[in-house]
Amino acid sequence: MKLYDIIVWDPSSDSANDVVCYKHEAEDFNTHTQLIVHQSQEAVFFKDGRALDLFGPGKHTLKTENIPLLKKLVNIPTDGKTPFHCEVYFVNKVYQVDMKWGAPSLQTEDPVYGIIVNVGASGTCGAQIKDSRKFLTKLVGTRGVYTRNDLTQFLRSSIIMNIKDALGRIMNKNKISFLQATTEIKSYSREVMGMLNEVFAEYGIEILKFDWETLSVPQEDLKPLKDAKNRAITRAVEGYTYQQEQNFDVMKRAASNQGMAGTMMGAGMGFGMGAGMGMPMGMSMGNIAQNTVGQMNAQSQAQQQPAGGNSCPSCGSSVVAGAKFCPSCGTKVAAPAKKFCIECGTEIADGMRFCPSCGHKTEG
Repeated sequence: MKLYDIIVWDPSSDSANDVVCYKHEAEDFNTHTQLIVHQSQEAVFFKDGRALDLFGPGKHTLKTENIPLLKKLVNIPTDGKTPFHCEVYFVNKVYQVDMKWGAPSLQTEDPVYGIIVNVGASGTCGAQIKDSRKFLTKLVGTRGVYTRNDLTQFLRSSIIMNIKDALGRIMNKNKISFLQATTEIKSYSREVMGMLNEVFAEYGIEILKFDWETLSVPQEDLKPLKDAKNRAITRAVEGYTYQQEQNFDVMKRAASNQGMAGTMMGAGMGFGMGAGMGMPMGMSMGNIAQNTVGQMNAQSQAQQQPAGGNSCPSCGSSVVAGAKFCPSCGTKVAAPAKKFCIECGTEIADGMRFCPSCGHKTEG
């Protein structure tokens, strides 16, 4: 059994920042062993998988006074050099800068126009180990070496998992569309960093710098957003709402139908578009609809009443001229009294004010 008198991690200058955590090979050492922790390092004693005593920068003599948590698990006498077994992990607390992250495609809903778009995002971040115990127990585990690349991969995957929610929360709060976000998102980097730190605190990691460098939306997704924006501008200028626009579309479809109803709807809409230039569109559209319905009802009644005919006094059905009984219910229908021109004797139909033969004015 090899006993260690000095425990130290002194990586070469070229690789010092490439290793974030290192498990020292020493597992059996004496009390009164010297533990040397360099600046920006932290040493953590493990026993049976538990993170116990923690040591900051400096030279430490391992004795009962400065390893109280380990002493609870190991019977360490106060006199002499007594060997005991545990593990030592060194954590590099240097600020790790310029770690790149990127999310190639995030499908999310535009908070202003409600259109689903695909978003690409990328940037850089800088992180530091804040809590060595959490970092070792939650992330490193039993690995002998944990590198900067390992940390970058973890941060990148975690950012991608959480950036969609962070982006949605920010854009909804600020009521901005992706059309504006592509130029303004850098100003929200600090806010996103705060949201991400809520996630990384569980692993003892703190994001000290977060740069959101790009936010891209493909052209095929930008076009529907631009179209929606242009429609919104048109509604604002002409003074009507999205709901009124939908009602107008319904009337337009009705106007395209065949028959008198479509003709009357088309005429009403044409008038409404002109009237809307000088009054609120909602009032104009309401008047159009009301007038159109009235015209349609009048036309319908005119179509139901045959020329020269009567209506049944019992059921209201149309009765052709000269009929003595209602074709629907059989009720006897009184023939209307005939009128004749007093000048030439020509029969005068109801509603005529002058005789069609001689031009003499009728009595009624």
